[in-house]
Amino acid sequence: MIRLARSIGLTLIMGACAQVRATPEGPGATPPSFPGDWIGSWEGAVHTATPGGALTPRFQMKRIVAATDDPGVYTWTTIYSGDAGDQTRNYLLIERDAATGQYAIDEQNGIVLEATLLGDSLYSWFEVQGTRLLVRERLQAGPDGAPGWSFEILTSGGEPGQTGDQITVEVLPVTGLQRAWLRRVD
Repeated sequence: MIRLARSIGLTLIMGACAQVRATPEGPGATPPSFPGDWIGSWEGAVHTATPGGALTPRFQMKRIVAATDDPGVYTWTTIYSGDAGDQTRNYLLIERDAATGQYAIDEQNGIVLEATLLGDSLYSWFEVQGTRLLVRERLQAGPDGAPGWSFEILTSGGEPGQTGDQITVEVLPVTGLQRAWLRRVD
């Protein structure tokens, strides 16, 4: 029975992964080229929410992506503006293996976050000071048809719970959400 449950679980995970890779919206649509189509300046409001709360605008975000003289390395600058003033993060996007969607975001302070391109979305998943963060970034058409950069961070903190009779499943508490829609400004 345990073997069957694991097999079913693995089948569900593999099916979900296959669905993630089928990316373009609509028949015959071409996904944006990564990172080529992402080059430029983008900006918009970041909204946040905690469990039970509505998404509320909190601060402004600007992302600037540009090629560098080093092939496979791009600036990945993020500027946050709000009540606390401006904070600039001069990161780099590094192509590790474009054929398999492997990238890294180098914070240039000793922290390098692994990132994976799955379909049309760039994902990174990491933990810092007891909080797990799942980041999804994607170019897509907005409600008005204009291209935009969808940026979302889901956070989880605290101890995981457990459930399951046949197999143990750890349940991670969701503690927050940050979501932004960035418009091209250049």
